Amino acid sequence: MSEHSSLTGRRGYALVSLSLDIDASDGLDRAESARLLNRTIARVELLRGVEFTEPVDLNFRTRSEVAPLFPADNVSRPAAVNAYYEALGLVGEDRDAVGVLREKQAGGAAAFVVSRPVPQLDLQPGDVTVVIDEGQSAYAETTLAHELVHTLQVQQLEFPYTQAPGSTDSFNARRGVVEGEASHVGYRYQRRCATDWSCVSPEASESEGLSTAATGLL
Repeated sequence: MSEHSSLTGRRGYALVSLSLDIDASDGLDRAESARLLNRTIARVELLRGVEFTEPVDLNFRTRSEVAPLFPADNVSRPAAVNAYYEALGLVGEDRDAVGVLREKQAGGAAAFVVSRPVPQLDLQPGDVTVVIDEGQSAYAETTLAHELVHTLQVQQLEFPYTQAPGSTDSFNARRGVVEGEASHVGYRYQRRCATDWSCVSPEASESEGLSTAATGLL
């Protein structure tokens, strides 16, 4: 299942306190997702103090569709990766550790933003993609808010945050800044949801099964 929609948030904060007529228990349809996206954009602008400069596309893709997009550590050295995880007892000789790493990353992802075009999934820089399981169509508003901060980073900073050449320390430092900002805004967003904002928060659902090896890596 996949769906693509082009949705744009309005300027100003008129939507911030708006209560949406959404029942997330039966999933979110296209119209509900459009209203939720507009409100979440306005709230992120309020919390972050920065406006979106371009329309935001909201996409839905299954885990099987996005799994090939996730890079595996040291993918250029698959033999070393396999030896490493076999030595730890997490991946047996009958499995490809690189494939297990991708399975783990896709299985643990709720949503993501791309910083460069992904033609095979019709994604452009700054697009938000919600990762869903078969039969699922609901997602948390706070997850959307977190990813929209990454969209702001792409739009305002032209920041290719998924690429960080250099040492492991430089990669971790860069990721700490990028994810730290999104997590901080997400924390403030969650606090407002617990006090004076009405927020969409569907019940957590079980992800489709991961292999024993991927579960061990998680």
